[in-house]
Amino acid sequence: MSSTQQVSLGSEVDEFMDEKKEERALANSEAVKRSRTKKEKEWEDISELHELVQRKTWDFRPDTETLESPAPTFNHCGKPSFDTN
Repeated sequence: MSSTQQVSLGSEVDEFMDEKKEERALANSEAVKRSRTKKEKEWEDISELHELVQRKTWDFRPDTETLESPAPTFNHCGKPSFDTN
């Protein structure tokens, strides 16, 4: 093989390797985008689930204003004491 053939073959190999590097870089960046998008989707699902749980939990909380609690009375020292009669 002459030196001219080696040079042209070397440049073809370099060009081929550069193309492969670009293809891998593009594939990796797309995989990262998909991965990030998947993670974002998972976080959105978790957020929606959390909101749903909060709403359902809120629905079952008792209305504290309508609950009857014993009114405090004050003893001779001025401290509140709850009459549970």
